[in-house]
Amino acid sequence: MDCAEIRSSEDAERYLRGSLSEEEATRYEDHFFACESCFAELKALEALQLELARTRHAVQAQARFSRSILWMAAVAAVLVLGSGAALYLARGATPLAEPESGAKTATMAELARVDPPRWTPTRLRGAENEAGRRFREAMELYAKGEWSAALPALREASRLDPQASHVSFYLGACALLAGHRAEAVESLRRVVSLGETPFLEESRFYLAKAYLGASDIAAARAELQATVELGGPRLDEARKLLEELETIRPRSP
Repeated sequence: MDCAEIRSSEDAERYLRGSLSEEEATRYEDHFFACESCFAELKALEALQLELARTRHAVQAQARFSRSILWMAAVAAVLVLGSGAALYLARGATPLAEPESGAKTATMAELARVDPPRWTPTRLRGAENEAGRRFREAMELYAKGEWSAALPALREASRLDPQASHVSFYLGACALLAGHRAEAVESLRRVVSLGETPFLEESRFYLAKAYLGASDIAAARAELQATVELGGPRLDEARKLLEELETIRPRSP
């Protein structure tokens, strides 16, 4: 099996979907573990799938939020019209026009809100070490949204394999989701210290979110600027957050 054969048969996409046969998957893994180019392409494809899934989740959440806002606006409009009509009938005068309002400014809490990063299990054959086993156990809980329950196994996996960027990243993300901001910052910084890994950009972005949760605007801005410089899937989000940060003023001491 060579690189051209893999690309023509779309083995990477089929591997991530879990649609390869046992024999095909074994042959593919034997190749990409020995081929840096194909392994990099697999990780890039996996990252793209994660981003698409995350974006779909965000769009669905926004749609639900928009429907709620529209419903509340409709109810408010009925109440306002009813009140205005009552005043008109009682006073025989034209109701006052509604004053103009300025643009809505995002709050720090809104900017710090995080969505759980998507996780897609990758099937790897061969002996599974203890760190891998603990990570797998943790991510089964993570996939169910049980952030706090997943933390002990993630901590143990990170202790056993501190150089595993994926373990430290999901430990940081999980800690952030569970409300353990200091632990999240420590774990995400560890990923950043590892240099060029598939989780560098995500770690920078979630570090910014952690700093926003602590109202540390300067640190959050630095991480967002670093995210922008990486030019990855989080580019637009990071730019938007930087723009919104300009509307927030630090609290007076």
